[in-house]
Amino acid sequence: MNDEMEKLQAVKQSPWFRRVQMLQWFGLVMFVLAIGLAALTDFMARREGIVIVVLFVGCGLVAMVAARLILGAHLRHP
Repeated sequence: MNDEMEKLQAVKQSPWFRRVQMLQWFGLVMFVLAIGLAALTDFMARREGIVIVVLFVGCGLVAMVAARLILGAHLRHP
């Protein structure tokens, strides 16, 4: 148990951890932006608007999945 805590602390000190956190925040912001555009504007009434909302959701999803994969790889092999 103590080795796992030390490993986690080592990962938190690495520069990759900060990058992963930023990537996760970027993904979250893209999701919120897509939801806001879809709900609060008339973007969904136009074809271009639907494409933009889908692209924002796709970017957010890719960013969050990539961040989790990077973090998982660093937790397995610090």
